Amino acid sequence: MIKLLKIIPKETYLLISLMLFIFAIPVAEHLVIKKFLFNISYGIVLVSIYFITNKKSLFWNLLVSLNLLLIILMAFVGSVFLSLLTFFISTITALISVVILVFHIVKSKNVDLRLIIETIAGYLLIGTVMFFLNTILFRANNTAFNIPNHSTVQVMQDIMYYSFVTLTTIGYGDISPQSPAARVLSMFFGVAGQMYLALIVAFIMGKFLNKKSSQ
Repeated sequence: MIKLLKIIPKETYLLISLMLFIFAIPVAEHLVIKKFLFNISYGIVLVSIYFITNKKSLFWNLLVSLNLLLIILMAFVGSVFLSLLTFFISTITALISVVILVFHIVKSKNVDLRLIIETIAGYLLIGTVMFFLNTILFRANNTAFNIPNHSTVQVMQDIMYYSFVTLTTIGYGDISPQSPAARVLSMFFGVAGQMYLALIVAFIMGKFLNKKSSQ
């Protein structure tokens, strides 16, 4: 079992935890389960990010540790200030993680499974950053989006859905930005998502073709 875990690329755990965080929450029917599933799944994302980045920076270690502590506290303390602080720190952590993954992709000499997984994880992390920022925006102004009055967990589910629909430029229109800040944010991430796909995919293809021609 231990040998099998060592064989599996550690980037795989980040991808699986991100997919659990993004896709499992909307499927859960019970609100209590959804609440704890959010905290647990994002906690696993943080641990996976920490091991993948392998940075020895004191700032990074403190940031990830603080983020993990806040996620745990948010599961038991229903404070608006705490939730805003948690989502703010989570935004910074996820954003830095995207930058680190992009640098990994750029520095990588081989196009292998690890690189593909990191590329997918980076895209999902961009959507996660958008989710955190949209959540902060909604908590500060509950008219920023045309989301009906739901429970806190249901609203987070709707914002997660809206964030990735916007990132992929599908734009169903069932949830739409109402405030100027929300509209600017949706435009920015709509463009950022397409730029990431275009540039990173082109970069990977360039690496692959260069390696093939050199052989």
